[in-house]
Amino acid sequence: MRRILVAAGLCVLAGCGPQGTADIQIVTISDWHGQLDPLSETANNVTTTYGGLGLLKVYIDQARASNPNTVLVTGGDNIGATPALSNFFDDKPAIEGLNFLGLEATTFGNHEFDHGIGTLQARMSDATFRYVTTNLANAHSVLGPAAALKFWLVEFGDQEPKVKVAFLGLTNSDAPSLTSPAIFSAMQLVDPVAAANQAARDARAAGAAVVVALVHMGATAKDVAGVPSGPAIDFASGLQGVDVVVADHTDITVNGTFGDALVVENRSKGRTFSEIQVSVKDGKVTGTSAETFDPSGTATIGNITCPATACPADYTCNPQSRCMRTFATPDPAAADLLKPYRDQLSGKLDVKVTKTDGVFVRDGSGERVREVPLGDLAADIFLERYRSTDGAQIAFTNGGGIRASIPSSYAPLDTTLVRSGCSSGTPCDVVVGDIYTVFPFGNGLVVRKITGEVLWQALEFSVAALPAVSGRFLQIAGFKFSYSAGAPPGSRVQSVQLLDAQGSVVKEIAKDGTEYTMVTNDFTNGGGDGYTMLVQPQAAPVRELMADVLLAALKEKASISPSSYPAGSRIIALP
Repeated sequence: MRRILVAAGLCVLAGCGPQGTADIQIVTISDWHGQLDPLSETANNVTTTYGGLGLLKVYIDQARASNPNTVLVTGGDNIGATPALSNFFDDKPAIEGLNFLGLEATTFGNHEFDHGIGTLQARMSDATFRYVTTNLANAHSVLGPAAALKFWLVEFGDQEPKVKVAFLGLTNSDAPSLTSPAIFSAMQLVDPVAAANQAARDARAAGAAVVVALVHMGATAKDVAGVPSGPAIDFASGLQGVDVVVADHTDITVNGTFGDALVVENRSKGRTFSEIQVSVKDGKVTGTSAETFDPSGTATIGNITCPATACPADYTCNPQSRCMRTFATPDPAAADLLKPYRDQLSGKLDVKVTKTDGVFVRDGSGERVREVPLGDLAADIFLERYRSTDGAQIAFTNGGGIRASIPSSYAPLDTTLVRSGCSSGTPCDVVVGDIYTVFPFGNGLVVRKITGEVLWQALEFSVAALPAVSGRFLQIAGFKFSYSAGAPPGSRVQSVQLLDAQGSVVKEIAKDGTEYTMVTNDFTNGGGDGYTMLVQPQAAPVRELMADVLLAALKEKASISPSSYPAGSRIIALP
């Protein structure tokens, strides 16, 4: 029901002014991160599964069946920070999954660059969909011609003249600091509003009746009335000639008009998806609207054992003696597509590491605003690994680098493993796949000296964004510090104290030239997340991978418990 006219935006047909009448449907998922397996959430003793490749295929196919003028698009971060099932294969399974879903257009998020330019080029060659970049200068010279510049023009409609729709692609301006500044050294990020407005003008001149911006920016907060704010809202408010903004990046749902554009954002990893409706009559947009959906699979009641106890209406007793309700059945072709990868991984990743009596939660926000048990666990292990060999005294890692809970969403083939119910007192099995889902980037650890003065600068930077959620917020070990959120950024840290291996205070860490031996990840050490104060003229060598160190340490523990890490014992928030 459509045909592609041109990728770069030249008018190639007669009658280039906006024309045509059609009802167009744009389906979107946000920040997918190769979440090939379903997610699950538990509330009031009911565990519900959402998303995953097979379920998304069912729901997206249903949307297509409702309107033949349907296109599936995203705003980036399709790959990078992925679970083990994709990450262990340099995200080739994620791209094959998006091909399977029928993705047609996307742009570059910061995580597309996680594995370097070479791997990104390989994944782009695997894709059957189009990458569009509007504000990434020199993209062709660095990434090759597979990226469409400025916009991608497509026709929709059942009769001539058809409706031309232009898709722009905008990368977030802070992508270099969130990935690696060196990767972007040969490319330049142009101001996204200016780039989008110019591309929109060019697209209209090429006959586009509809302009859609695929944007790797999202909302970062909502007020008490639920009104969102943040980079995506600011971006939309400055646009001219753009009808729809498909937002991304921040795991917040948005559905509203800001400036002249409808802005839509979903929960990350396929937790929600949206259907955007655009009505066009005689080349003019007459209406836009959107609806967001939960791609639900099953709901299982955890506190009823059946058939001894009858299940409620709409629930049946499953083989595990639990009451289950099925909303949709995954497309079996998805399992077939992933089976070769699962077969290769299961022998390694299904291996039991330890047990946990509770979930070490990573929810995408907590670890970015406060101390959390998972951050304490990881930082402790990183510090202990190098305490005896290198005299390490302190450790920290950025909260944004923690990408999953323990247990994670990794789905072992071994069904005898206990993977749910930890929070209700049943010990869960932690497997190798969990560890590589928590730290999927392949980052290594660095051991180096740091002065008290630079440590204070880093801690000030860590808490400067509060109360906003920020991946730069540090999780720490070997020391504690207090800060006042009410103080101006740059003067919030009140005290920093060095701890010994037993957690007792050894001394105050002053803002001076006294040196301490520190462990951190190579991303932060290289200035990632904005930690420019840590950059050295000659970077310290990278040691072992974060995931490998965590795995080796957990193998030595019979069990772990989030209750062993009381909140606020290391990072103390003052009025």
